[in-house]
Amino acid sequence: MGVKPVCKVWGSQTAYTASEAEKKGVENSFRYKDGKLIVNSNKSGRSIARVIKPSNTTAQGIDVSYRQGDIDWEKVKNSGQVDFAIIRCGFGMNETKQDDSKWKYNSSECERLGIPYGVYLYSYADTVAKAKSEANHVIRLIKGKKLSYPIYYDMEEKTVLNSTNMTRTKAAQIAQAFFSTLEAAGYKNLGIYSNASRFDSKLADGKLTASIFNQYPKWVASYNDTCKYQGNYHMWQYSNVGTIDGISENVDLNFKIGNWTKAGFTPKKVTLDKTSLTMTTGTSKTIKAYDPANSAYKLSVQWKSSNTKIATVDKNGKITAKSAGKVNITAVLNSQAKATCQVSIAPKPTKIKSVKKSGKNGIKVTWNKVSGISNYQIYMSTKSKSGFKKIATISAQKTSYTKTKLKKGKKYYFKIRTAKKVSGRYYYSSYTAVKSIKR
Repeated sequence: MGVKPVCKVWGSQTAYTASEAEKKGVENSFRYKDGKLIVNSNKSGRSIARVIKPSNTTAQGIDVSYRQGDIDWEKVKNSGQVDFAIIRCGFGMNETKQDDSKWKYNSSECERLGIPYGVYLYSYADTVAKAKSEANHVIRLIKGKKLSYPIYYDMEEKTVLNSTNMTRTKAAQIAQAFFSTLEAAGYKNLGIYSNASRFDSKLADGKLTASIFNQYPKWVASYNDTCKYQGNYHMWQYSNVGTIDGISENVDLNFKIGNWTKAGFTPKKVTLDKTSLTMTTGTSKTIKAYDPANSAYKLSVQWKSSNTKIATVDKNGKITAKSAGKVNITAVLNSQAKATCQVSIAPKPTKIKSVKKSGKNGIKVTWNKVSGISNYQIYMSTKSKSGFKKIATISAQKTSYTKTKLKKGKKYYFKIRTAKKVSGRYYYSSYTAVKSIKR
C-alpha cells in the first residue's frame, strides 16, 4: 500500500490527511481553517446588509451544529426570522464519538416546537467505503426522527477535495455511494451541499461537477450580494455571520428557493435489466427499471404490454405469459424516457405418458394434452442423444401416435414438442424428456 499524500491546507502551518483531519474533528474548507470559523466581520456584515433576496424565495432558515452552543429554540421560533433549520447530525464515519454533541437536543427541540428541519453530515470520505459508513452514520441518528427537509451531504473538506488523488470521477463515486446507501434504506429526500466554486466545472476547485451532482438538488454557499453559482440550486446559504434571538453565536443564514416540498434524486432516464426475454406460457418473470445514473433508486414507472392476450405486466414489472407469441413490455418514466423489453413466449410443453409396443412392428407413443396449441411434433432416433428427426405432426386434438414398420430387436427413442402458429409464425415449446423402448 502506498502512503497517502498530505494535503496542505491554505493559509495554515498544519498539514493533515483526510483521515487525520477526521480523527481530530478538524475542518478545513472555504469557511473553516484548522477547525475555526473564518469570519471577516466587515466584509460579511456588509454582505448581509446588501444581500438581494431572490424573488422566488419561499422560506428563510438557519443551519446549526454544536458550534452554536445551547440554543433557546423557543426564542428562535418566536423571532419570526426562522422558517426551518438544517441540523448537523455528525461528521465522518459511523462512530458515536463523531456524532454532533447537540444533535439530539437540537432535533428534539425542533420536533417539540414544530419547527421544520432537515439534517446534514460533514464528510471526510475519500473512499467509497467511507462514504457508505457516513451514510450509515446518518441512518443511525435519524431513525425515528420526523424530518421534513432533506438530508444533505456536506462535501467541502479541503483535505479530501484538494487531494491530488481526488478526481471529479472519484468525487462522484463517493457521493453516489452515500446517496445509494440512504436510498436503499428508504430515504429519498436527499441533497448536496458545498460552496459555489466546487460546482463550477470551469474552475480547478470544481470537483463536484459530474452528472450525479445534477441529479440531486444543490444547497449552495455563496457569501455575496447575490448567489454566484450560475446553475440550478434550491437553497442558498448567503451568510455565516447571522444573528438570531436565542442563539448566542453567529449562525448560517439560508434562503429556500422555489416551492419544493421534497428534494432527492430526479430520474431522467429509464433502463431495464433485460432487453429481451424468453418465457413459457403460464410462467411469470419480473424485470426491473432503473436510471443508469443511480441504479439503487427505485423508479416509479408505468408498465405497458403491447398485447395483453399474449402477456400482462403489473405495477411492479411482473410479466405473466398468457399465450405463445411476441410482445413488447415497456416501462414509461415520462414522454421522453421509456425502455422496452421484447418478450418471446413459447407454448406449454407436453409430457410423454407412455411408449409401448403396438402390433407386429409398431410403437405407440402417448402424451398429455395441452390446450391452446396448433399441433404436436413427434421426433424419433435410434440414438439417445442425437440423430432425432421429425416423423409426424399431429393435430392438437390427439394425444397418441403409432409409428409402424420398425425393426424387431432395435431400440427407438422418442421426444415431442408443442407448436403454436401466431400471425403466420410458429412458436415451439421445449422438448419432452426422451423415452425409449426396444421393439
